[in-house]
Amino acid sequence: MPEKVSQLRRPDIGQFRLQVDRQTKGSYLTLEAAEEAGLAIKQGHPLVQVSVYDTGAGINKIIEVPKS
Repeated sequence: MPEKVSQLRRPDIGQFRLQVDRQTKGSYLTLEAAEEAGLAIKQGHPLVQVSVYDTGAGINKIIEVPKS
């Protein structure tokens, strides 16, 4: 039975996965690009947990808004 279109996953193109509340929202080639996207989300929605998962090293880094 073929998968429904809504259940198809986009292919992961990068080593770094941006996660919001433990759900993967995007894949990036560089850590810097993933962190930049994560910081933009975190600034707009401070209550959600935003992290970048490095699939190569198996490390999860939590994104925090810098304190001024």
